[in-house]
Amino acid sequence: ALVLLFLAMIISAVFICQLLQPVILDLDRDIAVRLQTYEMFGTFSRSFITMFEVTMAPGGWSRSGRFLTYQVDRRLFLFFFCYFLMVSFALMKVISAVFIKQTLQVANRDREQMAAEQARNNKALIDGCRAAFAMVDTSNDGTITVDELVAAAAIPEVKAYLGANDLDVSELPDLFKLLDVGNDGSLTFDEFVNGVSRLRGGAKQLDVATLVYETKRVASGVADICRLLTDPENR
Repeated sequence: ALVLLFLAMIISAVFICQLLQPVILDLDRDIAVRLQTYEMFGTFSRSFITMFEVTMAPGGWSRSGRFLTYQVDRRLFLFFFCYFLMVSFALMKVISAVFIKQTLQVANRDREQMAAEQARNNKALIDGCRAAFAMVDTSNDGTITVDELVAAAAIPEVKAYLGANDLDVSELPDLFKLLDVGNDGSLTFDEFVNGVSRLRGGAKQLDVATLVYETKRVASGVADICRLLTDPENR
């Protein structure tokens, strides 16, 4: 598209340069008009620079186009009109569309790469959780109890894995409560994976999860008190 744009400017520069040669050489015309015409279109290089300005600069045609139209020949307006239709409104739109398409393709590739990276991270998380879960589950019953999790703190691999996911290994009973979303005193593999994924990322996520847990516990206690107060049999 850029090659076509420069080709259009070259062809237009050659055409208008040759077209205005009689005006430049006309001794009967005003010398100021002839000099101004030569300054803008007298040679190919001058003509190309002027057409480049007309094409790229907003309102760039006003200096040269208005001069030729009003001082040389009004019919030259047709040249600029056709040029604008072909280049500014057609070719430039094509170039803009090509750039936009390429930008969207790059954005799509970035999204695909991010999705692939996220998939790799999830796979790595699941594989790590599976290995840690197998080491913690000393009873081999497919679940983890709080005692097993506390005892696993002595296993260097488990301690390193939990630490790598920013989970505090110094308070494993509290961590177990946050992981045990079913409140049944044991962790399945899915609960363990989801809990590690939810709590990983530093103290901020862990503090929020702790706050949510404590809020639910307090809310449950308040609900029990309200139920006791409203139960006629307890009055």
